[in-house]
Amino acid sequence: MTPNPPAGPVFGAPAPTKSAQEQLNVPSILLLLAGALGGVWFLMSIGQSLMMNPDDIAKALDDMPDPNARRMMEPFLKMATGPARFAWPVVGLGANAFIIFGAVMMRQLKGWPIALIAAVFATLPCCFNGCCCIFTMPAGIWCLTLLLKDDIKQQFS
Repeated sequence: MTPNPPAGPVFGAPAPTKSAQEQLNVPSILLLLAGALGGVWFLMSIGQSLMMNPDDIAKALDDMPDPNARRMMEPFLKMATGPARFAWPVVGLGANAFIIFGAVMMRQLKGWPIALIAAVFATLPCCFNGCCCIFTMPAGIWCLTLLLKDDIKQQFS
């Protein structure tokens, strides 16, 4: 009768893998928070645009010492005071809502393409995440590296 070897790590054996849910737990929460921070940023941008007074901007331009300043800044004045001032904040708010939606889908292991696109949106520097790109980009990259693994992709429904 031979004695049983002691139980311990077997060298050369593959390490046990975590489930996709366990692997995506922290990155998806970070992505969710990043989307929420970006959404708050763009809500504040919309509020700022609503409170902006075009007359104050025009007066500030008139007070500039360079007489050509008004002429050079006229196109920017029209953009900053017209309806276009809401365009980028609304697009950013929508993109961050999509990032939040993708993070929720990722946590539920549903809609792999949606989760992947949301992670890509999060990696775009300062486009859809306002001032939060230092926080959002690492979360998006972490999610991308996990979402592109075959074993995780297969666990999505």
